[in-house]
Amino acid sequence: MKKRAIKVLISISLIIIGILLTGLGFTTKLGHPFSTICYSLGLVIIFLGFIYFIIVVSSND
Repeated sequence: MKKRAIKVLISISLIIIGILLTGLGFTTKLGHPFSTICYSLGLVIIFLGFIYFIIVVSSND
């Protein structure tokens, strides 16, 4: 049970980090490469966090 709780916290942390990166890349004027990389990486991290969360919750541990 403890391992599952840690995995859920990791997936939620990934989602939060992705949201922060996406917001940073979308709102700042730090130049084209930096903003684009932050925005794209943030979206990827959000999707991976959701997928990992679904896998962890649906597993029968």
